[in-house]
Amino acid sequence: MFAMMDNLGSELFAAIRSVGKYTKASLTSIPLSLMCFGHVAAGDFSIQLGVNPNWPAGANGPVNFTLTDQFGFQLDVSATITQVGGTPVGGFPLDEVGFFGTQTSIGTIWDSGAGLSGIGEATNTASLSFLSGGNPIPVDSVSFVISDIDSVDNNATTDRCDFVTLTGDAGNPTLALVNPLSAATSVRIGPATGSGATGAIAANQAQCIYNTGAAASPSSAGDDNGSILATWPAGTTTTTVAYDESIENVLGITNADAAARGIGIWSSSLIVVNQSISMVKSADIPSYVGAGETINYTYTITNDGPLPINTAQDIQISDDQIGTFTCPAIATPVPTGGTFVCTASYVTTATDAGSANVTNIATAAVGTPGQAFATRLQSNSDSQIVVREIPAITLSKAAGTPTFAAGGNSLLTDGGDTITYSYTVQNTGNVPVSGVAISDVGPTFNGIAGTGTLSAFTPASAAIAVGATQVFTATYTLSQLDVDNAGGITDGVSNTASASGASAGGVPAVSNNSTAQTSIPRDAAISVTKTASDTLNVPQGVTVTYTYRVTNTGNQTISNIALSDSHNGSGPPPVPTGENLLADNGVAGDSSDAVADGVWDNLAPGDIVEFTANYTVTQSDVDTLQ
Repeated sequence: MFAMMDNLGSELFAAIRSVGKYTKASLTSIPLSLMCFGHVAAGDFSIQLGVNPNWPAGANGPVNFTLTDQFGFQLDVSATITQVGGTPVGGFPLDEVGFFGTQTSIGTIWDSGAGLSGIGEATNTASLSFLSGGNPIPVDSVSFVISDIDSVDNNATTDRCDFVTLTGDAGNPTLALVNPLSAATSVRIGPATGSGATGAIAANQAQCIYNTGAAASPSSAGDDNGSILATWPAGTTTTTVAYDESIENVLGITNADAAARGIGIWSSSLIVVNQSISMVKSADIPSYVGAGETINYTYTITNDGPLPINTAQDIQISDDQIGTFTCPAIATPVPTGGTFVCTASYVTTATDAGSANVTNIATAAVGTPGQAFATRLQSNSDSQIVVREIPAITLSKAAGTPTFAAGGNSLLTDGGDTITYSYTVQNTGNVPVSGVAISDVGPTFNGIAGTGTLSAFTPASAAIAVGATQVFTATYTLSQLDVDNAGGITDGVSNTASASGASAGGVPAVSNNSTAQTSIPRDAAISVTKTASDTLNVPQGVTVTYTYRVTNTGNQTISNIALSDSHNGSGPPPVPTGENLLADNGVAGDSSDAVADGVWDNLAPGDIVEFTANYTVTQSDVDTLQ
């Protein structure tokens, strides 16, 4: 190889051996934004020339290789060098330290040949493409150094002047001098006027600084003075570096025969792919009762980045209650948008039995086996609260206005009328309560237990969510005794009830006692009507039968009803007896009489009792027309 380079001359050989020194220390002069360091959710990939790839000497590619970032994600890369015009120099392209600086780079040396020493006539184009699963993948940033862009100025026909044009499928890169403060810089970045007669060069182009006069042109001499850093925009899948000889453009001629010349590419590379994962945590139970219960947690990890989570990686979970553990092995790659599920269990402790809940926070992280959790690509943190069951319910009871149309008296509340009760139960605890039912023994009437009937509750029972309410209803049908006992007494009808239920874990919930009161008006009244069996021209000696009907027109039971008749006849006055219940209009059986003795014992509202009495007409009655 070195024999083929004899025609380059000792100066060129020395330059090839020494140009392109590029150290990490020199990066301090490059804007941090260009280097893309410190991205918290990014994978940083770096091409390790000489190792990955180990470029085959003299090969143009494609050379395909895989890069692995600090989290274990893998990015496939394909590198190709194509050449148009000119003659290759044996052994190149080649990756080796020393030809173009202290950093390893792919050296491309080319002899453009007579009449081909102008831009676009003999071009080496280096392409770097990124793939995943065989498909192009856009990266968020890619940058690398192009070394030894300078001149050889001996005022000879073999003088040389490097020229590069950089492009990408998502836009052209930005260019920056690796050593911008050096007075010995040997490269000019566009937009600018090129060396000599070259004319304008674009922002994505760089050319050697060549002095056409007596003064010698600057040379990079193997340091950073002729190196540039190119940084491509987000979305780039392919970068290209086109290298040309430009001495003809500098000198304004078309027939120069420059000697062989080259540059170093792809050194100090940094390829950034924004990777991220997210995690959702869930528990199999919403609540627990005490110590010794098992809570099973599920951690669902989603791959939100463009690269798959591969089988050479693993996923760890850091849970502040359980600790850090490794999920099962990744059997198949997790694609973009795909999910991976881990599980773990926690047993509640005595401390938890006295706490309001078990709260734990977990974070997932992707990395390589054995990698410390702190250095892995981490997800969001997600918390899960499993509450200790502390059920609680409250009851508020209300009484409706007693009805008046259903009893014996359609105008007043009496036996057979009803009172509707509503029971509002609210869940004031921290868990749902099921089987909630009302306990109610019925109302009292002036302190005396009712003798009416309380209907079934609607609904019979219910489940009530946290913070929610449920209204139950029931109807009490009054007995006449209830009305008799409480009529006319303010809040004489009183009813106390409670509610009860239980949580899912069986913890009972019992409400407060709630009392509702209402009043029944008191109105005691009866009316009497009297009829005679014969009323016109009744002769002496005829017996007239009188019928007396007593109606309870109030809402109270009237007791010991007896009649007297102030008769104006001359004979003995009639005595009403033979009492008989003529109408039982209210609650059946609520009017009663123990013995037919001329006194009706109890007459309920709306009911009618009938008495009869006989009178024998005297001659005096006829004479006096009484």
